[in-house]
Amino acid sequence: MPQAELCRACVGGAGRRRPGRAGIRIGFFETAVPCYPHSAMDAVARSRPTWTSLRAWRVLRRRVTLRRVRLATGLVLFSYVTIHLGNHALGNASFDTMEDVLDFLSYIWLDRTVTVVLYGSLLTHLGLGLWALYSRRWHSVRPPEVVQLVLGLTIPAILFQHIEVTRLSHEIYGTWRGYGQELYALWFLSPIKGKLQLTLLIIAWVHGCIGLHYWLRLRPVYERLRPILFSIAVLLPALAMLGYLQGSRMVAELSRQPDFRAYRLTENDLGTAAQNAALWRANLFFLGGYGGAIALILVARGLRVLLERRAGMVRLVRSDGVTMVVGGRAAGGGAPRGG
Repeated sequence: MPQAELCRACVGGAGRRRPGRAGIRIGFFETAVPCYPHSAMDAVARSRPTWTSLRAWRVLRRRVTLRRVRLATGLVLFSYVTIHLGNHALGNASFDTMEDVLDFLSYIWLDRTVTVVLYGSLLTHLGLGLWALYSRRWHSVRPPEVVQLVLGLTIPAILFQHIEVTRLSHEIYGTWRGYGQELYALWFLSPIKGKLQLTLLIIAWVHGCIGLHYWLRLRPVYERLRPILFSIAVLLPALAMLGYLQGSRMVAELSRQPDFRAYRLTENDLGTAAQNAALWRANLFFLGGYGGAIALILVARGLRVLLERRAGMVRLVRSDGVTMVVGGRAAGGGAPRGG
């Protein structure tokens, strides 16, 4: 074994000990302990996590919080809703403008990367909303936050049917629903669904605006931009609904033309009766599962509150109105929770 790879305790004896053994004197006795080569020790050291990697992981854990994940996914979804409302608002100009812009946006929405980001954000945001329903303590929550959560949990129940007949049907059956097909289906084949989609636009927009307000309220620039943002928050959905209705009126006129019905309202666009029935059954299955999940979460929340009360949880109200739930035996003797 090369001498350069041994520690100084091994070579300090000038060959009196075997290479790889280090002597330790205890009183009148001397014993030998194994001494590993430096190359092996370096390999072991390299295999262990360094302080730099551990520090980076701790910083990542501190920065990637549930609040920030909820914010990031919410901004992705709010951007999509804003673009969607802007596309609807173009119906005030002409039906062809709506269709042309939708054709351009479809190349973006159908991209695989954009699909993963968009639907991943939707599922993550929904999961965090369900977690908030279970874990959030509502003693000192502001009413707008309660409204935001309730509206957010309502969105998937209406949205899934729209995703089915547009994206899911396109991926499975190869159908295509632009504004012509979708407005005709919503306002002439099933007017109730058309009203639900208008309700969905309002609910999604209000939910996003509340979240955006709580994110920007502590920033100095928000006070200067607040009048402009408020104007946009009121005008954009109003223009979108007007464009939606104008587009529906144009589709009603076009549907009287045989050429439009022959080329734009076929089974390849709207789907067959069997395909639509299968999509409707999937929608009912989703609604049942989603409602069951919310019911289970509420039951779990009730059990948690019951166990906390049996463990000696008490509620403290400060002078500024903030409420804290303080633990007893199960919480470690008085550690504050929630608030």
